Amino acid sequence: MLFQNKKLNGYTLIELLLSVTLLGIISVSAFPVTRNFLDRNEYDSAFRLTVNALRTSQIYSQTGKNDTNWGVSFQSGVLVVFGGASYALRDSSYDEFSSISTKVTVTGATEIVFDKVTGNSTTVPTLTIAGNGFSRNVVINKKGIPIY
Repeated sequence: MLFQNKKLNGYTLIELLLSVTLLGIISVSAFPVTRNFLDRNEYDSAFRLTVNALRTSQIYSQTGKNDTNWGVSFQSGVLVVFGGASYALRDSSYDEFSSISTKVTVTGATEIVFDKVTGNSTTVPTLTIAGNGFSRNVVINKKGIPIY
């Protein structure tokens, strides 16, 4: 009875260091996977916003919204759905802005305008949406429909 087993509460320094080391290893190994996921998400978001802006401006043109042509202007970090024959001649009160990552670029055309009522594109461009190691082409056919 002189020697009783004492139950120790708490953690030893070795257990604490081992736990911290394991958490560090797991964190470092998960970083590349997380970074790739975030890069892909930024690119996918910009791609969807671009296609949606094209469809929106075409629908506005077909329905005769505000009795004008509609188009999309591609600028660094911003897509602008505008009402008018061109971005320079637009009525800025109709502008609808969508922000995209500045790491993603849209090249091939600075603006695309759709004819009023028919919704046909005034040009037949191929847009390239690229960024974060990803790239995809979007072709606007004669009917103004984005094909990707």
